Amino acid sequence: MVTTVFIVDDHPLLLRGLADLIARDSGYRVIGTALDGRSALTMIRQDLPDVAVINLNMPGFSGLDLAFELGKETPTTRCVMLTAGASQSQLYEVIKAGVAGIVLKEAAIGTLLRCIHRVAAGGHWLPAEIVGEVLGSHSTSALRKTP
Repeated sequence: MVTTVFIVDDHPLLLRGLADLIARDSGYRVIGTALDGRSALTMIRQDLPDVAVINLNMPGFSGLDLAFELGKETPTTRCVMLTAGASQSQLYEVIKAGVAGIVLKEAAIGTLLRCIHRVAAGGHWLPAEIVGEVLGSHSTSALRKTP
């Protein structure tokens, strides 16, 4: 079965490169791309891809905003968030939004493809360094609140 993918990034060169690289794998079909979150929301509502690969830090309607909306409106589309880096609070919000996978932009294309595969199959993908960031910050704050 082919996994349908929609890609959202505000950098045209990166968007085109990701679409081309993902499309080369016979297990995936890129059914759309968008340069901003608002356009993506409209197209994803219509196309209902299996997975949406979304840049976290986009101006205006951010990747996080898009993930929250998709979670409410198109729960069958699972989200993978791409980020060059994010604060602990952003990472926590991404997870709270229901994003199923997070991939660092420094990762190899094979990592992104494995993430998409796992997420499309119902799983989750979180890099170890991100898990450490999120758990570390919230474990520490939880410990400070414990009587």
